[in-house]
Amino acid sequence: MSGDVEGLPLPDVVDQLEKLADIRSAEGWDNVGLLVEPYTQTRVKSMLLTNDLTENVLEEAVNGKFNMIVSYHPPVFAPMKRFTAGTWKERIVACCLENKIAVFSPHTSWDAASGGVTDWLADAFEGHFDPNAVLPIIKAKANLESESDQATNGHAPPSSSATPAFPTTVGMGRILPIGTTTQPLTLAKCVELVKRRTGLMHVRIATARGRSGLSPVTSIALVPGSGGSLLKSLLESSSTGTSPIDLFLTGEMFHHDILDAVHRGVSVILTNHSDSERGFLKVAAGRLRLALGERVRIVISSTDKDPLRTV
Repeated sequence: MSGDVEGLPLPDVVDQLEKLADIRSAEGWDNVGLLVEPYTQTRVKSMLLTNDLTENVLEEAVNGKFNMIVSYHPPVFAPMKRFTAGTWKERIVACCLENKIAVFSPHTSWDAASGGVTDWLADAFEGHFDPNAVLPIIKAKANLESESDQATNGHAPPSSSATPAFPTTVGMGRILPIGTTTQPLTLAKCVELVKRRTGLMHVRIATARGRSGLSPVTSIALVPGSGGSLLKSLLESSSTGTSPIDLFLTGEMFHHDILDAVHRGVSVILTNHSDSERGFLKVAAGRLRLALGERVRIVISSTDKDPLRTV
């Protein structure tokens, strides 16, 4: 199945993955980059993209004869002392090595990147904010921002048609000032736009005290995945003591952090953790196909899904 393409040496593929998003921009606590490297790996002919590397996804990779998996979330995070059949994560690493499957994880480097996961999520509100006014909640290191400007001449990296070009914004989270010249953006409309962007039938919403679905939204902050800590830092950084935003979008948050937000005038929309990220895989696949050409077959996993569903 993978013999129809030429393939590329693993180091060349890793180099292209690191060009898609600088792994130095990842959070210090994260575990990104090449995580599993088979000893006898030669050429990568087929690549499977997934949000989470579960045993179902691994079975798909083995059956499809993929020899590389790009897993947005790192399957190896906490230190592992052995690789046996004792736990599912140990089994995944052992099986990848046995089947000569390399594993690469970009995680928060994709979050921080200009035109990355966070900007993909922000595009839910396209047309309601000025891309040139977008700010990160936490800025990237100064040298990374400077290098990004030089490398892209002030513009986002080439993107697929699934995502518009963003100005160079590097860092964690985004703050979107909603334009005053557009048609008023209500909280109810924001819910509709998030569903459309993520393809979800349902999201969870906590409405700020004194607000309703008809209340106008003037500033939005968002973080893919689990964003409670970034919302805390944003609220604590306000010099006026009032919230600089009135809507926060993320995948999941702690209960008490949501209570604090709504009492401070911030409505919260939650999508489930990976549902705020998974849609970017289509964008990543498009960019990798441009970078690698027809030499590597690139497929998005059909078995990858969020473990939670609404019933």
